[in-house]
Order: sequence, then C-alpha cells, then structure tokens
Amino acid sequence: MECKGIFSFLKKHAVWIASAFLFFVGTLVLTRFAHLFISPDETANAFFAQSFAHNGSFRVLDAMNQLYGGVLHPRSIVTDGAFLLPGSFFGLTFLYGCFSKLIGSWSLTFITPTLVVLASLAWNQILQRWFSKRIAFLSSLLFLFHPAIWYYSARGLMPNVLFVCCVVFSICFFLKMCSSSTHAQTPLLHKEGMGVVAGFFLGLALFVRLSEAYWLLPLFAVLLFAERKSLSFRRCVFGAIGFILPMCLLLFLNFKTYGSPFVFGYSFVSHVTSPLPRGELEGGLVSSEEKLSWLLPFGFHPRGIFWHTLDYLLLLFWWLTIPALCALPLVFRESKQKMYTIVTMVVALWLCIWYGSWLLHDNPDPTQITIANSYVRYWLPIFVMSTPLIAMSLQWVANRTRSKKHALHVLVSLMLLVLALNVRIVFLEGQDALVHVVSILQQSEQIRDQVFKIVPENGVIITDRSDKIFFPGRHVMVPLRSEQTYAAIPKMIDRTPVYYYGITLPATDLDFLNQQTFAPVGLHIVFIQSFGVESLYSIQRP
Repeated sequence: MECKGIFSFLKKHAVWIASAFLFFVGTLVLTRFAHLFISPDETANAFFAQSFAHNGSFRVLDAMNQLYGGVLHPRSIVTDGAFLLPGSFFGLTFLYGCFSKLIGSWSLTFITPTLVVLASLAWNQILQRWFSKRIAFLSSLLFLFHPAIWYYSARGLMPNVLFVCCVVFSICFFLKMCSSSTHAQTPLLHKEGMGVVAGFFLGLALFVRLSEAYWLLPLFAVLLFAERKSLSFRRCVFGAIGFILPMCLLLFLNFKTYGSPFVFGYSFVSHVTSPLPRGELEGGLVSSEEKLSWLLPFGFHPRGIFWHTLDYLLLLFWWLTIPALCALPLVFRESKQKMYTIVTMVVALWLCIWYGSWLLHDNPDPTQITIANSYVRYWLPIFVMSTPLIAMSLQWVANRTRSKKHALHVLVSLMLLVLALNVRIVFLEGQDALVHVVSILQQSEQIRDQVFKIVPENGVIITDRSDKIFFPGRHVMVPLRSEQTYAAIPKMIDRTPVYYYGITLPATDLDFLNQQTFAPVGLHIVFIQSFGVESLYSIQRP
C-alpha cells in the first residue's frame, strides 16, 4: 500500500517534480563546472559564510592589515584595523554559515535552489487565494523557470533570491493563519504558531535585505488590513514576536561585528556609486533631492527610471512582458484579482522609482544590457508577482481553441515555448549567459593558478576587477589608480612582494606610471607575463 501511495503521488505531481528537477539541475551549471564566483559580492558572501561556520564571527583577523592600515581587502569587504568585515547585509552569510556548520560546506551552493523549489510550492498555495488552481499551478512553474529567478538561483550567494523566498514563505504562513480551515491543535500547526512563523520569515527577509523595508512593510500592512476579520490581537502578538526575533539577532550581530547595533556594512563603504542616470539625463532638475535622501537615497531621476525600466523590466524578457500586460483587462474583471494586480502595480512602481534612479554598471561595457545587471535581481519581486498575469494570458489563448483537448495541447506548447526562450537567455544568449560564464570562470581558474605560481603566499596583488579571482588565496588591494594605493605601496614594498594584475598597459601608460607615479618614491613597475588581454606586473625598487 505504501508503494502504491508513492506511485500515485508521483503520477499526480509528475509535472511539478520533473520541473523542479530540471530547475535544480540547471542551477548546478556554475558550481559543478567552475569553482570561482562571478561577482565580488558572491566571493565575499562565500568567504564570510565559511568563516562564520568555522569561527562563529564575521570579524576575520588579517595580521598584514594591522601593518598597513586596513588597505588590503577586495571589493564588498571592508576593514576595521586588522579585521575584515562584510561590506553589505549579512543575513545570507549568517543563515548559510549556519547551514554549512550543520550540514557541511558542500551544501553552500545547494541552499538557494532548494529554497526556491520550496518557495514555488508556497507561491502556488498563496495564489489559490485569488486565482484558480490551474493559474496558481502554472504560476508556480513560471516562478521556477523565470529567467531572473533561475539565473540568480544558479548564482545562489547573491541575497536577492533568498529575500524573495523568505517573503513568499512569510505570506504563505500568514494566509494559512488567516484561513478559515481548521488544523490539528498541535503547537506547530496552531494558528498562533503560523503567526510566529509568518512574522519570523518577514523578519528574516529584512535580515537579508533591510533596504526593502520601504515597500515590504507597507505590503504587509495592506495584507493585515485585507485580512483584519480573520485576525485577533493574540495572533498579531505572536506574529510580532516572530518578527522581533530576527530583528534582535540583526542588531546583536551588528553590535558584535561593527561595534554598534545601528551600523551596517554599507556604512563602512567609502565609495558610493553615482546615482545619475544615463549620461547627463537629469542635469540639476531635482531641487528637493537632499530633502528626500532618506526616502530616495539614489535620488529621483525620471529619465533614468524610464530607460532602466524599459531596458531591464520590459524589453529584456519581452516574451513574458507581453502576456503580463495583455492580462490586465482580464484580471480587472474580478475584484480579488483586481486588488492583487493593483498591489503588484504599486510595488512595481516603487521599485522602479527606487532602483531605476540608480546608475549601475556591473559590466565593464556600460552599453551592454544583460541578465547579469543588478536591476534584474533588484526587480525580482516584480517578476514573481507578474507570474499569474502571464499564466492568465496563456490560459486565455489556450481557451480560444475548439475543445479542452486542443486547449491543453496549446497551453503545454505555450509553456514549452516560454521555457525554451528562458533557457536561451539564462544559459546560451549573450556574454553573461551561464554557459559562457562557466567558460570564463574556468579560464580565470587557470590564470589564478599560474599567477599563484609567481606571486608568493605573502605577496600582495593590486588589481582593478580581478580581486574575486585571487581572494582569499592572496592579499589583494583595489584599485591601482588611487591615492590611497599609491601611498600604501612604498610602506609595504620592503616587507612583502607587490604586484599589479590588470588590462595590459600600453607603453605610454607604463612610462607615465614609472616616471610620474613611482619614480618620485623610488619604485618602478616591470612587466612579468601576459594572460590574454591582461598582464601581471611587479612593483619593485630599481
């Protein structure tokens, strides 16, 4: 009977199980074939997660930094004297560090894909509150295979997907708490228990990305108002207790790491990316920007918002945008779906204003519009919330056929077409597609190994963008063209070998550095070896 029940379950849920398996396998492309990370953020998160798993602290002692005033660190990491500290929110590093401690460091890159699979189930349960079971099921599949979710699940040490999963779990438990169905009166399934879990995951989401509080807390306020008839003071208190727990943990870890509960890693970052949008789009039109800095830290730049929204939210995944927009007349026919859509549009508007005003260049070529640009991961909540709209459009097209059998065939064909286009942009299309990235990372590993044969363990490598390759195997400092770097080199040159790795310098640039920068302090830079378009140089005394 047990085997028969298992086979019955597998048959009933075969589509979802196969989809989850395909999704999970796709996320392993990077971690199974490369052992470096794409971005400095991922490198830093892996470093501190492993450090926390072993030492229970985010303060990592680096004795060499005590000699040189804390200048030795890669991007996304800051220093406090001799200690390396996270340069961003450390909710992910804390959680994944705990998982690594309990399960083993091998689990680090499996955590995010596993959570996404569970979140897709929770998303299905959530949407059944406002949509049909079929639309909810299709939306859960679209959630799994949305290019943005799939891509950043493969890059699982970025915090954005984890944040989205925590929000989805929180909403799911909140709605279960508010549902009229009865549950067994056990501590884990009791309504108050659901409230604690819902509040805990909400706090956990802000623990991971506190900057999203501007829209996330109002969203939950709307949910509380909409479900006010199902709530009691007791349930609200239990939910608040669950929320406070991770918030207290955040303040405690801030105090232990930075010396104050209200100081975050970003407070230590001296370099702030300019918020101006493309070129000179805005000039000085926003006179109240300083007054709104607490609310809009990246300013308010309408033209920047327009172009970034058009490029990354609407056009990048056009085959998903078109059905989502076409569904608007459909969802406004039913009051519950109408309210869901209005909330989605408000959240989308806020996130477009907030992040669209920020100028971000993740790619060395600022003209490249790719899935790896940070706007895509910052707008993950919009992509997730749009999935039922996409599903409704696909269902509407399928229903225009002559019979239910034809409708099913058309619906399956449309879903497969969407899947194929998603696979193309995630794995195959463009310089940031995962297959191409794997090739680049494998080449970087070979370069790293060759460079490490030249640079001794106590050596310092100055670099502009390759710190993610060499750290933590060697001490790194960024960038070369910095007064801080120029001032630090003479102090360390007699104690440790110093190198520069970057784009091969033209003869004129090399002469300028030798004559104008290094000659006055008794140093010169010498070419050692080329690695494609990049080269390794030694900085030494004549």
